[in-house]
Amino acid sequence: MRPRIREGIKRREESWGEILADRWLGAMYELNEDGTRILSLCDDEKTVEDITKTLAQDHEMPADQMRPSVEEFLQFLKEHELIAYGPVNREELVKNRFEEAARRAVVYGGEGLETISGFEHYRERPLNAPLNVSFEVTSKCNLRCQHCYANAGDACEGEMPTERVLRFIDELAEMKIFSIAISGGEPMTRKDIFKIISRCIKNDIGTMLSTNGTLITRQKARKLKDLGLRTAQVSVDSIDPKIHDEFRGVKGAHRRAMRGLRYLLEAGIPNVRVATVASKLNFNEIPSLVDYLDKLGVSHQRILRFLPIGRGKTREDLALANEEIKQLLGVLKKKEEESGKIIIDFSDAFNPPVVDRPTHACTGGVLWCAVNPKGYVVPCTYLNSLEVALELKAETIMNKDFKDIWKNYELFKTLRDPRLFLKGKCGNCEYKSTCGGGCRASAYAYTKEILAPDPHCRYEPTQ
Repeated sequence: MRPRIREGIKRREESWGEILADRWLGAMYELNEDGTRILSLCDDEKTVEDITKTLAQDHEMPADQMRPSVEEFLQFLKEHELIAYGPVNREELVKNRFEEAARRAVVYGGEGLETISGFEHYRERPLNAPLNVSFEVTSKCNLRCQHCYANAGDACEGEMPTERVLRFIDELAEMKIFSIAISGGEPMTRKDIFKIISRCIKNDIGTMLSTNGTLITRQKARKLKDLGLRTAQVSVDSIDPKIHDEFRGVKGAHRRAMRGLRYLLEAGIPNVRVATVASKLNFNEIPSLVDYLDKLGVSHQRILRFLPIGRGKTREDLALANEEIKQLLGVLKKKEEESGKIIIDFSDAFNPPVVDRPTHACTGGVLWCAVNPKGYVVPCTYLNSLEVALELKAETIMNKDFKDIWKNYELFKTLRDPRLFLKGKCGNCEYKSTCGGGCRASAYAYTKEILAPDPHCRYEPTQ
């Protein structure tokens, strides 16, 4: 039997090994040096015995001693569909495995090819580039959403022109970014949006279009499908048009958003998602919305937390209390289990309210980052407005290399090991090594201090 790396697997080299992205199934993996070496030998020509002998020679040890580790690792690769011993039907694989893979992020490495979990080790060994980037291509928007983190409305002066946007996408491809989310504002207001999306896809970057859906016509949906777009996300907050329109600030927004959503489904975009911002306005409506979207054929629903930042600063009264968040997520998890089809994602900003204290560190500036229309690079989309970017002393790709910003921006360097800088009760907390203080955007939204404790954390340190 001669194993080969399965199609749809994208690899990226780091100083300690490799990261793999399974674009078909949406999973992420990490390989240590031995794992990387074994995978490189899976070329459809070498047998398992050939691979074992080669690795044994690398380690100057008998093949019989190396065989158990090699066979165990190859079995891991096979179980997770990273290698194949024959042809693979993509549609059948996605149908059978997508739901399972989308619910996990498997990390593999360590001594003796053992499995490890979590991403805390990226503090000690920062990634050469982010795994993914959220790219806000314009601040222009035809809606006036009450929560808008970017405070979108009119196009801001100095937005990146087409050629600079395309060059930035090429730079991301050279850095082997796995995926990109094209957002706004409303990205469909840009006349060059199809050119931007096409450039991402031609560069083999997994691409998601995040839109309010109101400008999606049947023809535009078909064009997106023809370009090769595989993921589109539409913002929908309620079944009730009045609730959605009130939150989105424009009458008729719900009708047009649902029409755009149906056009994307009709066009055959493989992965059509919905993003819903949980607030006081729709708290009781979201479970019914999940049922409706499930029947409609939506693959994912992403639940985002309302934070008083950007335009949301004027509506802090819409933010859910901790107990409301816990209640809502409990109901939604039960619905997901009962459905067996729609996958419900919860943003990391929900983590502290649900478990009373953060269980893992913020990944903004560590695994991913966001870029706003003027090229300012910030940790996450919650912090994407020009006002916040300037407050955080963010640097822009308009006058500095993105690779240099990713590596040397002082805020990112701080966020990669916040244990050294956390303020307030976090500074003396016994859990700060694992939780990193929780959601940095939440801390900033409520306190204007990026290193303050997440205000939704209820834990009081014992030290």
